[in-house]
Amino acid sequence: MSANTASTTTTSRIAKVAGAGRASSPAAAATAKNTRARARRVASNGQAGSPDSRIEVNRAAGNLAAERDLLLAVLRGALSGGWQGPTLTSAVRGLTPELAAASVSGRKSIWQQLLHVAFWKRRVLNMLVPDRTPFPRRGANWPSLPERIDADTWLADLALLEGLNERLLRAVSELPASRYSPKVRQAIFGIAAHDIYHAGQMNLIRRLLGERTSPQSRQKPQGKPKPNREPKATTRKRTT
Repeated sequence: MSANTASTTTTSRIAKVAGAGRASSPAAAATAKNTRARARRVASNGQAGSPDSRIEVNRAAGNLAAERDLLLAVLRGALSGGWQGPTLTSAVRGLTPELAAASVSGRKSIWQQLLHVAFWKRRVLNMLVPDRTPFPRRGANWPSLPERIDADTWLADLALLEGLNERLLRAVSELPASRYSPKVRQAIFGIAAHDIYHAGQMNLIRRLLGERTSPQSRQKPQGKPKPNREPKATTRKRTT
């Protein structure tokens, strides 16, 4: 029997009892009225929050610790330790500001992609920990590069992304059951996939920049040439 059917049956039974008592006395009529009101509340609660939906909520709360561990592992893998190869950390390691700001064939530069990743990481973070402070760089989605392209501004934006990474990991590790939902889960998985995608883009740009600036550095070194050796003379044994 479904929750709605059981609720309807309970309501009809209570209503019959209430109807039987309504004709007996004013006191019974008042009692019947209260009983019917309670029956309507029971029926309403049963429809709005069926046992199945309550079980799902309890199950989600009970599995939140395991879900949290999985989400943290996915986020950390995208940042610095994933089996997929490219990570955000490796994609920006050792870059000069000039290379980070360089564009290849009209593609977004590594620096632009870093700010794009940071912008959307901040959006997901705001879902977990609401914050009305504006994003600290001009523009949305693809924020503008700073006017000065130098070591100070590059390091500042690296620190911006690193700070958002740490805040997001902390927010997920402290995520309460009251704020956990399928939408939040999807956003966290999504931002990890977003990190991996743009880490791949950054690595592609690095390769293109390397090939353009010093193609010789990617050529495999050739070994020492083997000396020419005269073939040994062979004699056939005469047979008689």
